[in-house]
Amino acid sequence: MIVPLSSLQTGQRVLDPYLEDTGSSSIYATIRADQTLGAVVRGTQVAGWRDYGSLVINGVEYLGARVDVEVMH
Repeated sequence: MIVPLSSLQTGQRVLDPYLEDTGSSSIYATIRADQTLGAVVRGTQVAGWRDYGSLVINGVEYLGARVDVEVMH
């Protein structure tokens, strides 16, 4: 997951809700609500997140984190 990094504070304000355990933007909550991904897989869960920080892609700086997702098929 990456978001534009206009400032660290703004980037954190945009990115952090995706990494929260609950909420309308939460990756965890979204996957928990449909662990079969629309009956495509047997189960899915978020194992955690890591590598929170800035990264540069094509000369543009972003704030991001790797989200580890386990899929059982």
